Amino acid sequence: MELTPRRRLFVDRQVQGTLLFRIAIYWCFAVLAVCLISLCWRAVVTPLPSFWDFFAFKQFFVEHGVVVVASLVLVPLIMLDVVATSNRFVGPLFRMRRSMRALASGQHVDPIHFRDRDFWQDVATEFNLVVDYVDRLEGELAEAKARTGEKTQSGDETQELEPVGRK
Repeated sequence: MELTPRRRLFVDRQVQGTLLFRIAIYWCFAVLAVCLISLCWRAVVTPLPSFWDFFAFKQFFVEHGVVVVASLVLVPLIMLDVVATSNRFVGPLFRMRRSMRALASGQHVDPIHFRDRDFWQDVATEFNLVVDYVDRLEGELAEAKARTGEKTQSGDETQELEPVGRK
């Protein structure tokens, strides 16, 4: 059962922002590692007369600039994919949190259903069981209050209410 398509991919700044930041850091370390490995390889294959000649930026960019540029093109694609994939677990938590807030404030909450490809389908099922349980308890409480109100209005003694518990 596919619901409406997502309107927003970036729904949780803390989680998804952290993932994007970590991708950027990983990319920086990967480029640094490739540069260091390349420098070491160049030192072994073609020894230069001066130590500083190994760090000649122009020569390095000529030799490896294409790889750096190609990785710069791929990083935004990777980041977009991570945001889209993370939305499959952040989105359901966002909806679950909103529903739990409403339930805690006493509002009626409809059962939630996640999109087919979202993670944590079983959590939605369990949350819906909790919502059903709360609805059932509220119904029993309303019936008990109605019975107590009827007894009090007719002048009869009020009867002790049994605590409502799990069945």
